[in-house]
This record gives sequence, structure tokens and C-alpha cells, in this order.
Amino acid sequence: MGQGSAPTPDQYGQGCWFKVQLQGGEAGQESWFMECDGLEVTVDAYEYRQGGEQIPMKRPCPPRYANITLKRGVSASKKLFAWINSVAQGFGEKKLERVDGRIALCDRAGNEIIVWNWKKGWPCRYQGPRLNAQQGGLAIECIEIAHEGLEIEA
Repeated sequence: MGQGSAPTPDQYGQGCWFKVQLQGGEAGQESWFMECDGLEVTVDAYEYRQGGEQIPMKRPCPPRYANITLKRGVSASKKLFAWINSVAQGFGEKKLERVDGRIALCDRAGNEIIVWNWKKGWPCRYQGPRLNAQQGGLAIECIEIAHEGLEIEA
């Protein structure tokens, strides 16, 4: 790539990491992840007929946001587990700690390429590593975040 030329779109998927930042909350401020899934919004179509019309009309339904799933190698930090544990221990109480957050796709140098923001998120699932002494592999932990909105930062 020559000096001053723009990166090609497929370069964003090569050797990138995801930086996740939470605004407050049990999980702390920032973590690095190796896999992110669920940056998705779906707007279904509601079909209806008006009057004597034969051709149905369509209107958008309210948006649905997929849960965000984040995976990383296990670290010494227990903050992600503490975050979901606070939700599990407080089940049934009206006080649910919801936090806004951002996921930044970063290049190898740590520079942000694109940023997604979610609103009012809370952890709905934590999965610890699968441990097997006979296989040498990375210990991966996973957290899933339910939220109420997703947007791309301008």
C-alpha cells in the first residue's frame, strides 16, 4: 500500500482486535476481546390491508437488537464475572445496573477504525472456559450483553 492511499475494506478484518469500553458498572472501564458477534439490528415488516385494497401495505415494526457476544482469553481480572454475578444476585429486584458501552474495531497498532455504541446494556450470560488437561488450547471466556439500542459512531 503506497503512502497516502486509503485502506481497502477487507483490511479491516485482518489482525484486528476489539476494544470494549463500559461507562461505569461492575465490569470496569476497558477490555480487549478477540471475538465479537451480535452487532445486529432487525426491523421486521408488518403487513396489513387498508380498506378494500388487494395489495397489502407494509410498515416497519419496532427494531430488535441482537445480544452482543464477546469472547477473550481468560485474564486475571474477575470484573466481567462480578458484573453478571451482580445481576444474578439481584434477580427480582428493581435495581438492574444497565450501562452504555462502545465496541471499537482497532488495527494492530491500537488505532480505532470503526466504533459501535450500545445503550442500556446488562450481562445476560457468562461462559467460563472449557477446561481439558489433555488438550493444549486457549482458555476462552464469553459474556453476552442484552441491550436496547445500537448505533455506529460518526
